[in-house]
Amino acid sequence: PDFLDIFVISEMELQRQPLLRLQDEQWNDLLLATSAPGIWYGDHVLAPGLDGRVQVLALGVAGGDRLVKAEMGLSVGTVHPAAGKRLANDKVSLYLPPDSFGQEAVVAVFPGSMIEPDSELIPLSDVYTVHSPQQYEEQQESRIGFEIDDLAATDAATLGVYRWDASTERWALAGAGMDDGRIVAPVARLGRFALMSDPMPPRLLAVEESTAGLSFTWQDLGSGIGGY
Repeated sequence: PDFLDIFVISEMELQRQPLLRLQDEQWNDLLLATSAPGIWYGDHVLAPGLDGRVQVLALGVAGGDRLVKAEMGLSVGTVHPAAGKRLANDKVSLYLPPDSFGQEAVVAVFPGSMIEPDSELIPLSDVYTVHSPQQYEEQQESRIGFEIDDLAATDAATLGVYRWDASTERWALAGAGMDDGRIVAPVARLGRFALMSDPMPPRLLAVEESTAGLSFTWQDLGSGIGGY
């Protein structure tokens, strides 16, 4: 699809349907439909030509005529097949080199909810989704990076960028390079990314001896042996 589905979820009872507004060049109201009690949804077309920051604002009226709101910012950019594209905010940056798309494409980067990782991984950032309605083609120079300026107390050797793998329902290490104060990883596929720490080394479970030599069985739920 060439649009984003935007859901408004309220854990408190609202007196009436909330208002959903979006600002690119100016504020516009988005139509909302009821999905279930306390859940509404709308959509926004990702049309070529979009570039910059898009703000989404949801407003509701709770008991006692109390105004409640929630807001979210999206970084949006149009990518041309023969040109690279950078999108960034104060926490995460994305670089997609030329030939990342076979046609003009729109890419959005926006925060999302954390999916709890395995016990070995410690989340250190918000989750950021990289989304495009067009087909992405992996390029070796692609990079997603997370700022680590405020993580001086964390051992940088344990840090990595992880991508949510829906097929295994696990966070998988995407990469752990260092570049100008950021932990970076190549973008093999679009999806959900987060910066995490894996402070636990792999565990040796068994050693077996045979005529061919020794074989070792290790267990690691995070970055794996390659991270140590």
